[in-house]
Amino acid sequence: MRIGVIGGGQLARMMAPAVSELDLEFYVLVEALDGAAGKIFPNSTVGEANDIETVLNWVKKNNLDVVTFEHEHVPNYIIDKINDLHVAVYPDKLALRFAQNKILMREKLSEIHLPCPDFTVVKNIGELQVFMQKHGGQAVLKTATGGYDGKGVLVVKEQDSQSLEIASKWFEKSFSSTADINDPEQDPRLLVEELVPFTRELAALVVRSSKGEIKAWDTVESIQENSVCKTVIAPAPDLGKNDKAKKMAIKIAEELGVVGVLAVEMFEVVNSLGISKILINELAMRPHNSGHWTINGSVTSQFENHLRAVAGLPLGNTDRINKEYWTVMENILGSTRKDLRDAKIDAMSVNSSAKINLYGKGIRPGRKLGHINLSGEDLQEVREDVKKIGNIFQGITL
Repeated sequence: MRIGVIGGGQLARMMAPAVSELDLEFYVLVEALDGAAGKIFPNSTVGEANDIETVLNWVKKNNLDVVTFEHEHVPNYIIDKINDLHVAVYPDKLALRFAQNKILMREKLSEIHLPCPDFTVVKNIGELQVFMQKHGGQAVLKTATGGYDGKGVLVVKEQDSQSLEIASKWFEKSFSSTADINDPEQDPRLLVEELVPFTRELAALVVRSSKGEIKAWDTVESIQENSVCKTVIAPAPDLGKNDKAKKMAIKIAEELGVVGVLAVEMFEVVNSLGISKILINELAMRPHNSGHWTINGSVTSQFENHLRAVAGLPLGNTDRINKEYWTVMENILGSTRKDLRDAKIDAMSVNSSAKINLYGKGIRPGRKLGHINLSGEDLQEVREDVKKIGNIFQGITL
């Protein structure tokens, strides 16, 4: 099986162990040979996901059987051209559009009766203000496409004139755009949603194969810092026996025909009576930050199961390796240390069971440079040790 992955970031890089174990022929289209994946896969081709000539030459040159992605930003017309070469693309464009476009995603989830925040498409500041009046004078404005890690998201409040000024500029840009509204990757429209007073954020990860087999990992709690995932706790504490989040994610994968890993990010809202409600926030159709814990905490990692799924192989067991253990993942976001390898050596002395995965990236403030995984019986102790390790990369000593 000759598999190609479009995208040269850390998600492609972390597929390397599974490629070896599954004995796959693996080819990556990277943005740069010195990027995260380019350093690991010497047979990488340099090119952009929207460069149709480069993409098609890469597919033909390597005689690929399957193409998959480590990000969703691949135009539909390029997927069509890959299919014309009788090469499978997973997830296919019919599924992928719901991860590319928030408006299409919200409309589809509503159609299949899954809970989302209240939303509508707005064309001007007046329509936005009408929506805000229904929701306590505040809302969240989002671009239909291109947003991630807090980008393309604006919290707007009636009492905050600056947020309204920014929103007005967004409408001007949207109105002046010549993008094709029928292209899910180019949709210039804006979506407004209620500002959800969530108790915590959850993420449910499932995988569905090209043969329809489906498996799910334990739902996790995701903790954000400056709109970027900082910490993941697996499994999410106090979920109870009825894991509604997992059931929702399985239904989405089946209804949308997803092939590969699907991550569903959710809000949990607990009312004054202690009753929990879950609302779906985002979809990602690829390995996901919330699933990095599976590398060391699950029998089969998200990366291995993604490759098994797109290759049509039987899926691996998604149980936790030790059902009595918690696994905590923490992202290394930027660093004050000039040499990350030296920092890693220092960090390894904190807890010999910790796994520290660096992505081979240059240091920039807030950039995802790697992650830490640690498992153990006592959640508080695990979190404390993970925090100590993370502090070493930030030059913090306590």
